[in-house]
Amino acid sequence: MKQHTNFALILAACGGGGTPASQQPTVGQQPIDGQQPTVGQQPTDGQQPTVGQQPTDGQQPADGQQPAGGQQPSDGQQGAGAEGTVRPADLARTLDNTGGTARISEKARVAANAIPRMGSVTQSSNTDSSGVTTDAASATFDGSQLSLTVAHQDGTSTQVAAPISAFVSTSEDSVFQGHSSGQWMLGSEENDRYSALIAMISYSSTSPSDWLAGGLLITADGSGGPVGAGDVNQIAWIDGPEVSGNVDLTGASRSAVYTGTAIGNYTATSGGSLEVGAFQSTFQITANFDASSISGCVGCGQGVQVSPYYMSEGGDDLEPDGVPIEFRLGQITIGDDGIFNNGDVTISTVPGAEDLTDESLQGQSGKWGGRFSTQLVADSGHPRAAAVAFGGSFNVVCCDIVAGSSSAGSTSVVYQGISLPTPSN
Repeated sequence: MKQHTNFALILAACGGGGTPASQQPTVGQQPIDGQQPTVGQQPTDGQQPTVGQQPTDGQQPADGQQPAGGQQPSDGQQGAGAEGTVRPADLARTLDNTGGTARISEKARVAANAIPRMGSVTQSSNTDSSGVTTDAASATFDGSQLSLTVAHQDGTSTQVAAPISAFVSTSEDSVFQGHSSGQWMLGSEENDRYSALIAMISYSSTSPSDWLAGGLLITADGSGGPVGAGDVNQIAWIDGPEVSGNVDLTGASRSAVYTGTAIGNYTATSGGSLEVGAFQSTFQITANFDASSISGCVGCGQGVQVSPYYMSEGGDDLEPDGVPIEFRLGQITIGDDGIFNNGDVTISTVPGAEDLTDESLQGQSGKWGGRFSTQLVADSGHPRAAAVAFGGSFNVVCCDIVAGSSSAGSTSVVYQGISLPTPSN
């Protein structure tokens, strides 16, 4: 029996793997020769770099590596792991090697099922007794660097700086016409406190106050002992000048469909094995402003594209693959302030997925919510964008998939992501 620790391969073993037929590139990515680049990739000379890689001087970084902590490789060399910097894979490896496999899975599951907090949009592992996120993310952008601060209920905070010089992909095809966009995959380590960031931004190069950004931040604190025994936090966040205030929806009527790309992080644990990676997918919500209701779907009819960046030792190759699942965002009410929150998420298989059935996805749960931009489209009165955070967790129960076991087992899977969709009609 093959020992499957790759989630995409787990589903393939169940008969449901394989890349979905129609994938959409993540913001900042351009398809080439009919192919779809994977999360955080920039096509060059007809080649596709691997997750989190930045091509330089015609060279391609190898072995799934990525420039660390905002450093740029030069002369065809890979950015070195300078002091104080780590890669997202390094954080996952540190957690895995210090007994944090169960911890990161547990905290990711809490985050995916947390009710988002509004102000900016924040959905994290730190919640109150009602399941509402207690962290509050806020960001600033000065045209060259994004600075993210996550304030915690105990009075402490986590700060991350992301310069645009550390983009792993860029594009002129952005969320808003006339904007530029980019994505980051970077991390840091200081005094045994670790962070890893997967994020994207849409910004105007001529108006520094016109920007919108969001992503996933994973933090771990090992200052009091082994990192795996310390606190792990996973945070989905979206911020920008136009999503921090209430929107006037009095002029909005009828329905509007908002489409875009979802990005985020996923974890899969089976036995003692850990897999962590990025994902991307199509995203759509339909807002009925007359009825003040909204619902949506992530990956509907297409599934999600996963790009693992860490697997436990002995795992399969870090190859991108398609997973035939979709996340249904249950209907919730749009408030007078433009906020919609505390929606339920259900997970199902994409129609036509072979062998993998909805019955294979057990124990599913999740939450979603968000808010509309305060900037309105002139001719319709509809907000020009939405800021949405969502999560979903479930167990895959099928096949002989547990490493070291010859019997059917269960793999615990958690997805958490964000999207910045815009009106398509």
